[in-house]
Amino acid sequence: MLTTGSMDGKGIGCKQRNMNVARKYGPMYSYSKINSYFNCPLMFKYRYIERVKVERFEGIEAFLGKRVHETLEMLYSDLKRQKVNSASDLRTYYEDRWEKKYSDDVRIVKKGYCSENYLGMGRKYIADYYKKNFPFTSSTTVSLEQKVNLKLDGHSIVGYIDRLAICGQDSAYEIHDYKTSGSLPPQAVLKRDEQLSLYALAVRNMYDDAKNIRVVWHYLAFNKEFGYLRSEKELEDVAKSLIRKIGIIEDAVKEGDFLPNASALCSWCEYQEICPIHKHKFSACNDTKKVYESGVELVDRYALLKMRQRKIADEMDEVRDALIEYCIKNGMSAVESVEYVAKVSESKDVKYPRAGDENRKELEDYLRKAKLWDKVAGLDVFALRRVLKETLLDKRVADRIRGFGSEEISYKVSLGKRKEGE
Repeated sequence: MLTTGSMDGKGIGCKQRNMNVARKYGPMYSYSKINSYFNCPLMFKYRYIERVKVERFEGIEAFLGKRVHETLEMLYSDLKRQKVNSASDLRTYYEDRWEKKYSDDVRIVKKGYCSENYLGMGRKYIADYYKKNFPFTSSTTVSLEQKVNLKLDGHSIVGYIDRLAICGQDSAYEIHDYKTSGSLPPQAVLKRDEQLSLYALAVRNMYDDAKNIRVVWHYLAFNKEFGYLRSEKELEDVAKSLIRKIGIIEDAVKEGDFLPNASALCSWCEYQEICPIHKHKFSACNDTKKVYESGVELVDRYALLKMRQRKIADEMDEVRDALIEYCIKNGMSAVESVEYVAKVSESKDVKYPRAGDENRKELEDYLRKAKLWDKVAGLDVFALRRVLKETLLDKRVADRIRGFGSEEISYKVSLGKRKEGE
């Protein structure tokens, strides 16, 4: 079992060597903090270690999410007091919150959209949710925006549960999470999700009767709900994974290893102006305009050369294939010009079915039946060839395996200068 308990004052990981690190960015973790390192180590460094002060902005997606969460929180808060709001009440509340909070500081990254588009999206999410879940009697709300604090091997991890409830059917504790994301992850991804499992670990420690804990996602853009009971083993595996990830972060802090990771998330990052990947595009707007222009020129030249390189490579392939065909047709293995000689060599190889090929599974099953699977290292071709050369291998088995192979002929062209006197 993993140990739990409070911090002992020695910093992250309860190790003396990390005291300075703990003073820098503190011993407190959250799922988003852990996840931010694996999204981009450099962003983690800017935000949590160096605490770089930049002009922060709120993306329209995050703004929309907050307003929808506030509206659903109001819905369930009133339900606890026996007040059932109408769909119209929720819409009015949502629009009022939007109008009060919205400002020009909210950034819309995706081109071609305006605030009205996102406002309308939120209206639809709330209306669909209301229609699907009315009269809201399937579970009893325990708390809203519940702060949880979990201790894992000396690490303190905090988080907030959108809604914690008890299901009316099986009395399981339910951790509800409301998503306004425009993408719907596969269920296999949700089953491996660590964030709500982290919250489940905290709920298990908070309530003695929390034997059954279900994690529930509401993907409001698709009006879909997914829920899974978390087993003890699953929770234990998540705890180990989180501890391992924190260990990786602490090692990176110790070594100063924070490389940037370019991804689609960069568009929403507030550190682009100082990030080595993106800061060049901001140079055109300041005193380093000459540096910017010279960089642009280099990029364009490099792109032009790459295009030429691809074109030359295609032409070389065409000439190579024609040269091979010429030698085969005329029974030659070499062709000479005034200065150069091109030699065409032939080689034969046996190819075995690759992953996804028609006979691949049949070959794998036969190798396991012949107790050769471990010897061929999961069907490594070189290992398979070594096995076939073994004198102790039964001939019938060897012949059966060879029957899965097919001979392929390949050609190689080598070019050299003619030697003097030839």
